Amino acid sequence: MMRDAQHVNWRALSPAEFVDACSLMLEGMGFVDIVVRDGSGDQGQDLTCSLPMTVDANLHFEQRWAVQCKLRSEAPSPGELNDDLSKPAKPDFDVWLLMTNATLPPKKREWIEERSRTKQFPFRIEALDGVALDHIALSRSHLLEKYAERLFSREELLEANAAALMSRDEYANALDLLSRAGASRNPRLAFLAACTLSMLYKASRDGEKREMRSRAWEMLEIALDSGYIAAWSARTSCPQEKVVYDILHDPELEPLKDVAPRKFLNVVEKRWPGAKKARSRCFPASVRVAVPGNTDGIPIEALGSGDAVLTADPHEPVATVARVDASDGVGTIRINGVLECSLYQQLLTPNGWRRAGDLRSGDVLCRRGEGAPVLSLEFRPPSAETLYHPILEEAHSFLANGFIASNVK
Repeated sequence: MMRDAQHVNWRALSPAEFVDACSLMLEGMGFVDIVVRDGSGDQGQDLTCSLPMTVDANLHFEQRWAVQCKLRSEAPSPGELNDDLSKPAKPDFDVWLLMTNATLPPKKREWIEERSRTKQFPFRIEALDGVALDHIALSRSHLLEKYAERLFSREELLEANAAALMSRDEYANALDLLSRAGASRNPRLAFLAACTLSMLYKASRDGEKREMRSRAWEMLEIALDSGYIAAWSARTSCPQEKVVYDILHDPELEPLKDVAPRKFLNVVEKRWPGAKKARSRCFPASVRVAVPGNTDGIPIEALGSGDAVLTADPHEPVATVARVDASDGVGTIRINGVLECSLYQQLLTPNGWRRAGDLRSGDVLCRRGEGAPVLSLEFRPPSAETLYHPILEEAHSFLANGFIASNVK
């Protein structure tokens, strides 16, 4: 689950600054050709942009998006949204996106989903509300560096400043900032210091590498021993299994993992038994896989050897199932309330394959040839439920609840 809304002080921005902040977040999410439109006569479009899509090596295209940004104390009413959706006389876009700092209650989100599903308008409708925008801003705070002092609390500002320095590869400056803030006394700052030292170790001269590596290990163990997993789980409202996953796959800890992969896993396993569990790619029994003659699909548990499934490859649209593997005791992630899979399952994005566990609010997935933004993520701990993964005779994609998934183990 994402954290509660209104952690970020969006109301400190002017309406024009909020539009600018939305454009910066969209750019960080992979959108291009972002244009801020004139406030008068914008036909319900504060921004226009494009989302490049790549389905395979031979199929590339772009989706056009129109974005309405609303800085509000309350969510817009259905009547107001209907007026905005009706404004474009000749829509020249594929998707209309609402970005608002207000939290959309379930009934208003259902209203939006119903209008999109029934194709009342000649474009798809999506929404990123205050909960989603908070998550994007807090997990990618470097994107909003110029507004950071007004948007974030003192602790979040310190983290945002460190993250901004790290995003520019200014690791020495980030380490100085974290050290002056007393990183060893704060689990989160200690973890950021470990990431910074890991990257400094990678770039350091031979005579400095041993010291940098030793300090990186020390800060990582300080962070874990001082309760980083539980503290970050509580702060981000993610289960501890997801926090452990993020530690194991943090790109700024890769230099440590590369030099001593077994030690790295053991350091985490010592504080979180179960970190070595099988990293299966799989889906619950109810997920439906598209098959010839039935694009809505059949339950994945019903697939068997020799069955045919649809792929996303226009040159080889059908593939054959070699076998179906089963797993249990695996944690899962539920995306947009529509697709549930294991954290290690790979899903297609406009920029290539991504593990489900690496997804963040605002990322975009490929669904039936369209871009589907990640609006909500719900993490579920391991259970005894059996999960399934079809292995195809050759490396292919398949469609799971319409999302493009990899069959490669």
